[in-house]
Amino acid sequence: MIQDRIKFRKMLEPIRLTKSSITQRDYADVRNEFDSDYSRMVLSAPVRRLQDKTQVSPNADNDFVRTRLTHSLEVASFARSMGWSVEFLLHKRRLISNKVYRRHWIPSILETVGLIHDIGNPPYGHVAEKCIMNYFKNINNLPNTSEVKKKYNQLTDLQRADFEHFDGNAHGIRILLSLGELPYNLTCPTLCSFIKYPYNAIDGCEKDGVDHTKEKFGYFYSEEELIKEIFTLLNLKENQRHPLAFLLEAADDIAYLVCDIEDGIKVGNIEINDLVNEFKNQRCEEWLNQYMQQYKEADRDIFLQKLRINMQGQMILTCVYSFIENFHDIVNGNYKKDLLEDSSMSNIVKVFKNLDIQNFKKQTEKEKKGKEAIEYLLNKYTNILCAPNLAELIESDDDVKFITQYISQNYWDKACEKGQNVPTDPYKIFLLCTDYIAGMTDTYLLRVYNDIKNHFKE
Repeated sequence: MIQDRIKFRKMLEPIRLTKSSITQRDYADVRNEFDSDYSRMVLSAPVRRLQDKTQVSPNADNDFVRTRLTHSLEVASFARSMGWSVEFLLHKRRLISNKVYRRHWIPSILETVGLIHDIGNPPYGHVAEKCIMNYFKNINNLPNTSEVKKKYNQLTDLQRADFEHFDGNAHGIRILLSLGELPYNLTCPTLCSFIKYPYNAIDGCEKDGVDHTKEKFGYFYSEEELIKEIFTLLNLKENQRHPLAFLLEAADDIAYLVCDIEDGIKVGNIEINDLVNEFKNQRCEEWLNQYMQQYKEADRDIFLQKLRINMQGQMILTCVYSFIENFHDIVNGNYKKDLLEDSSMSNIVKVFKNLDIQNFKKQTEKEKKGKEAIEYLLNKYTNILCAPNLAELIESDDDVKFITQYISQNYWDKACEKGQNVPTDPYKIFLLCTDYIAGMTDTYLLRVYNDIKNHFKE
């Protein structure tokens, strides 16, 4: 028990990769370091962009439906609630010190990572992730220039895997570590808790049914050395998930599983009968029966709200106790399961996951338009940025000048080698394309797409 306490305390150490420029705070500023992380991120551009990124239904006409921002606020709330409960129970069992308990580090970390957990998601969500993956997997078979194929084939296997398995989680940690105009310089525990899949794109992406933390990957090759440094500073083993990442994942699952279904019913992707039948299929009718009479007597919206509140409340407490029960294995890196799926509510989780699959099968015309825009822009930008005489073209070719002017100067500068005005490193060229497109909002994506398409009269 003492060793677990020591290890966990080290994993919560509020250190930063770069020493903060603020050497002494005003005595009235009683925030902990993780509260400072929250302030840095809630005011950031990537968080603001979440208000115009798809959660379930893109550009929904119904203003009830969640965006990535409202979803993230819900995750932050659930994560903070679990943090308060876990912190209380760990303190009761003397697994954290009075100092950690009084400063409330755990709920502060979880609220911050809950807020930012989706900042790497591209416009139109998982539709865009698949578009980017498929584009790079087929890059040599598409009508690209020979320069695109030549530069792509110069990449290492690991670098290619970053693009062929493109994931918003990895893009998110890249935003936090590498793409801020001013460095965010978040604490190491916040950064580690953000990483749900502590593997690169080759070692991860294995769904073997044994190690859940390996099902995706959590960072690009470009950030790998920084990630290793952070893990070392917190005494985490190689590829060990930070304990609080389990609670972040649970908060995200609870939010999207239940709330996305509520939104899906609102927009017509799912019917109440689908919900009832799925509960029966999983033999969970008793969970639903207590609400069915209310549904008959009240309107649909009240029924959904009461069901959501009850389901989420029970899931939160179930995950809290599951975390405490498995604390030893979690701290020592031996727990490899999904906290929510490994709980007593696993059948209820299956109900909502099956409904969620149905929810996302119904691709809307707006999503098809988003997919078309992403594919078009990937093709345009990779072909232009891979041109061997790019610097000359920017000066002499109006079309190239027009299309490159849209790219953030911040992203452009980070892609260029020191002393150069254009990117030349093949890996950084392709990263520039994904950094720019994945960083767009839904609306901005369509605007740039229409502008460029109209310019080329296509």
